Amino acid sequence: MYDLWWWEENGTPYWDVAQISCPDSDIVVNYISPRIKLFRQEGSDHTYLFYVNRYCGDFFNGENHALPVRINIRGRYCPGYLSEDALDHSRRCLVPIDRWIQDRYSFDDTLTAGESRLLEFVDISPPTQADIRVTSPDVFCSFITSDARITELRCRAGESMKLGATYYNMGTSGTGNVTVTFTDHSGASPTVIGSDVISLGGLSQYYEPDSTSAAIVWNTDSGDIGAHIIEISAATVSGEDPLDNTVRVTVLVEPLDYATEVRNDAWDMTEGGSNPWHTDDITDVALYWDNTAWTDSVSGMFEGVLEPPPFGEQFFRGDIILDMPGNQNGWINADEYQMISLSGVCNNPNIYQPFNGCGFFLFWRDRTQTLYFHNISSEMGGLGDGWDQWKVFDPIDMNGVSGWSGMIHDIGLRFQVSIPDPPQIIQPIDLRIGWIRLENGEI
Repeated sequence: MYDLWWWEENGTPYWDVAQISCPDSDIVVNYISPRIKLFRQEGSDHTYLFYVNRYCGDFFNGENHALPVRINIRGRYCPGYLSEDALDHSRRCLVPIDRWIQDRYSFDDTLTAGESRLLEFVDISPPTQADIRVTSPDVFCSFITSDARITELRCRAGESMKLGATYYNMGTSGTGNVTVTFTDHSGASPTVIGSDVISLGGLSQYYEPDSTSAAIVWNTDSGDIGAHIIEISAATVSGEDPLDNTVRVTVLVEPLDYATEVRNDAWDMTEGGSNPWHTDDITDVALYWDNTAWTDSVSGMFEGVLEPPPFGEQFFRGDIILDMPGNQNGWINADEYQMISLSGVCNNPNIYQPFNGCGFFLFWRDRTQTLYFHNISSEMGGLGDGWDQWKVFDPIDMNGVSGWSGMIHDIGLRFQVSIPDPPQIIQPIDLRIGWIRLENGEI
């Protein structure tokens, strides 16, 4: 299967041995004909057919939008083995072939736009060798909350993920019991995270794959946060090619977000509540906000305006206090949640600094009500200046920052930037914040 070549004689391919046509091509608008080629594998006399539908328009045949095609092979001119059975390597099943007088073979198929097939003519009168096969699209996951299989391999730390792969038997003989091992290759050395046993009986019916799934339950925690290269490998059945028994996929274990886990509502600035700033993700504001300028012109966005500070003040300043549950059970465990990230932008007409239009601090209180500030913009730069300068600050590691330990509360952001020097007129600053996340794990 890994060394297929088109079949040729003295450098001339057998292009005219196999033909493919669409019986209804005269009713298809802007019809483009499918293509078919004859292939062989080194060391085998089996004939392989590869064909593809190049027509990408609409076609409705009464049941679906697949294009009906007919394949004809002139057996007397074919240099390889032909039979009344073919192994469809695309759908992983047996396909019946009609044999006619004058050694002609034919069969019908339907192909969606751009769809292709690879068929191998085989003799199944003696049972054929069991051959296990798996590919990356055969890998899936599911969760306790739903048995639905999904192919987006990601979960949040602390979730129990059911990780599995569907294996196919390409032979008519059974496999017996086969062990499938799941190995994590993302660390310094491979780690087996589980195994399962499968058994396949062999192909026996046309158009019916012989398949079964191997799966494990992976109980993730905060130590698993990050990307993992998972190898899923089935033991080799005697006599088979082992190269297609194994597949590697990437699984992402995402950190837990405090607001999502504790509030059951992310700090994503979704519109809601009855406060003037149009989102209940922010419980209060303070300092020099223009209380007549709150808007919700952009969905899922905090939008506010910093007004010029009182006479004698040298800085624009504005605080937002993020919403948290009212009791101590909802306080933040700073030893667990250590990664802060956010997105935002400003429009500061007083300066022209596209990558640093307004600085900002993270602030919080500990159990003793001591107030702490951490200047994030000194590390990461301030908010972009200008509506086309949107920035994402992700992630900022709070581990080791003074005061970031134990249980904390009253968390928020302070936006701060200097006023311009005289005689420049001081103008208000527009701010937009898209989301704020506080996640566990390490960078």
